[in-house]
Amino acid sequence: MTISAAVWAAGQMAETRRMFHAVEAALPADTPAATVSVTSAVPGEGKSLTAAALALVAARQLGRPVLLVDANWFAPALPHLLDCPEADFDVTTWQQKGDIDRHTLPVAACKCQLFLLPAPRGGNVDPTGILEQLVREVREAFAFTIFDAGAITHVNRRMLDPVNLSSNVDGTVLTVMINETPRPAVRQAQKQIEAGGGRLLGVVVNESRNPLAKVPGSNAKAGGTRT
Repeated sequence: MTISAAVWAAGQMAETRRMFHAVEAALPADTPAATVSVTSAVPGEGKSLTAAALALVAARQLGRPVLLVDANWFAPALPHLLDCPEADFDVTTWQQKGDIDRHTLPVAACKCQLFLLPAPRGGNVDPTGILEQLVREVREAFAFTIFDAGAITHVNRRMLDPVNLSSNVDGTVLTVMINETPRPAVRQAQKQIEAGGGRLLGVVVNESRNPLAKVPGSNAKAGGTRT
């Protein structure tokens, strides 16, 4: 199931639109081509699904080219979610050419201008030194760019450092799994983003899929998202 079908099937399109508008409102007013990263404190918090859903809504709402960057090179998940053709990011060719041509990128199967910059195949590329250039170039080519980053507490050399990424983009969204993410990990992630110079736009709460799990006093249903 593609992200478009999954979001509609879950009845989450309206909620995702609200999430996107909340992100837009939290960005600085003078942000013509916004760049936003989506990360989490620990793995398994639903950040890739959140990033893909936000990108889908952004492409539909803006009616202009939107880019979704698979910045979690260690464990990429976006091609499957977007039902994109198999492709990889040739870092060497890109650095030599000096720009990103959206006409060569995979397009999501959603009948909108949503493009994917996939992770380098094999994950054997050293990302050191390319982040600033990447962010600068996507601002020139796309109306809105969302980076699906790795988890903050599991950084390794085969991924774009999510804290460093946060300091280079216009804002960051932190995803949390209710009843599962340890609170100290969330606080630590927030501190790292802000200490690194990042702008935390807000938190997306992905609710537990266990129907028996319920926060006392909460009316939240399993399987949704809250901002």
